[in-house]
Amino acid sequence: MRNLLGWLLTLALVALLLTLVGARPFVVDVLGMPSEAMAPTVIADSSVRVDKLGFGIASLTNIYWRYAPPSRALARGDVVVFRLRGEPMLGRVVALAGDDFRFGDDGVLKIDGKPVARVPGDDPVASAAGWETWQETIDGRSWHVRLWRTGKPSRTSGRREVKPGTVFVLGDSRDQSIDSRALGGLAIEDVLGVVTGTRATPGVGWPSVPPSWPATSG
Repeated sequence: MRNLLGWLLTLALVALLLTLVGARPFVVDVLGMPSEAMAPTVIADSSVRVDKLGFGIASLTNIYWRYAPPSRALARGDVVVFRLRGEPMLGRVVALAGDDFRFGDDGVLKIDGKPVARVPGDDPVASAAGWETWQETIDGRSWHVRLWRTGKPSRTSGRREVKPGTVFVLGDSRDQSIDSRALGGLAIEDVLGVVTGTRATPGVGWPSVPPSWPATSG
């Protein structure tokens, strides 16, 4: 009887393991990000954990294929992985289809004519390296961004109307990012998933820096 129970338990564990391994290509992915485009949220050479549920994308060893149309709605503040020339890239969703989006030389973002709330950040290391840091808040979610100080080149000015079926994404390091300012709106079908965690050190779990957090008053 004990042997039978042991065999049943072993079979159950093997079935669970096969289910989890088989489901992973459709559910979650871990990607290395060598770029500074999303600093300070995701620093260079960090890893990100990507939730792919609802995007109709599966992947194995950086090979991606679509098995269903995307069915998950994106929100302002989401950090997403998308494809650019076949390579995965990161960007933060700042505007949705139908939004009139503007960004000025001073780095201030406007959605439908209203400035996005921001307050100065406090990062002495970034400041010493020549960056301005800011905390932005959209729809009750906040994150930090950085821009070159006045006198250095900036690509933050312009206006876009976000077309149906697309979102507008920016890197948190505004002057190091290839994003919708140069590429135009990001098609929802090119989104691979939403980032749910980051880590800078392998094997240390996934608490690290959240892509955004609930805004607080004061």
